[in-house]
Amino acid sequence: MSFGVSLAVATALMQSLSYLASGAFIKKHQSAFKLLIVSQLFMGACSVVLLPFFLSQDVVEALRGGWYFLIVWITMFCLGQTGFFIAQKYIEPSRLASLLGLKIIVLSALWMIFNGKMLNLLQFAGVILGVAAAFAMNWSGGKQLHRKGIAALAMTLVCYSLTDLSETAMVNMVDRGNVVKAGISITLCCYTVLGICSLPFVKKVRWNFAMQMDSCAFAVIWLLSQMTLLICFGILGPVFGNVVQSSRGLFSVLLGVLACRFGMSQVENKISSGMWFRRGFAALLMLISIVCFSFGKIIGG
Repeated sequence: MSFGVSLAVATALMQSLSYLASGAFIKKHQSAFKLLIVSQLFMGACSVVLLPFFLSQDVVEALRGGWYFLIVWITMFCLGQTGFFIAQKYIEPSRLASLLGLKIIVLSALWMIFNGKMLNLLQFAGVILGVAAAFAMNWSGGKQLHRKGIAALAMTLVCYSLTDLSETAMVNMVDRGNVVKAGISITLCCYTVLGICSLPFVKKVRWNFAMQMDSCAFAVIWLLSQMTLLICFGILGPVFGNVVQSSRGLFSVLLGVLACRFGMSQVENKISSGMWFRRGFAALLMLISIVCFSFGKIIGG
């Protein structure tokens, strides 16, 4: 249990770092699309190297029978990453990381639609707190959330949720009593195919070695975070894993403070200490919202 919690916290920290890395790339190259393609190329190359160690006949058969889940995953992941990178043009990483906590509400809402169930009282309280946290984060200092940023965030939340659902379906098809290996196998397969699908766009983004190197920080941290995330889910389960992982909002606020402290203006806009305090309060409120919603799901079934 303690190992699973440690992995969830490590995942939260790595994802917070990846948000800073992607934000730095976008501000330097002024293109979310370039980061999308070059990072997927790098993650695809890494997955090709690692895949032979995890590939099995069960994985091959599952992908052959559930190819439509793979298509949904690739489509939703690309759209979700695009929305996320666009959102970073309008929302600082420290604020965006907390607002991404709303994903568990969107994910649960989709789950309820598919299963025909309603919210219980604790889940409803979680929704209210989540909305309050989003408003608090909007008024926590810096620029007000732009409507384009809000639209990109909404697109990200929905697409990331559908990505999680399709990936979970594939993992369940492969799992033969070792969910950790199944999760890693499916993830490597997905990122391998994603890298291949990104190849036709190399010329369009005017790929060069310097650009690829600029994307490596984000790509490495993101891919590692996906590995630890799946192992964490295998140990704790997705509900408790998401609860602990939601600490990324607090990590991002702390990293944002450090970025400003060391003059990294290309990553975070400089704001007052009072505004950072309000931003931290909003992140904590989002964490409480996720805990309420998650435990409400456990109680409600």
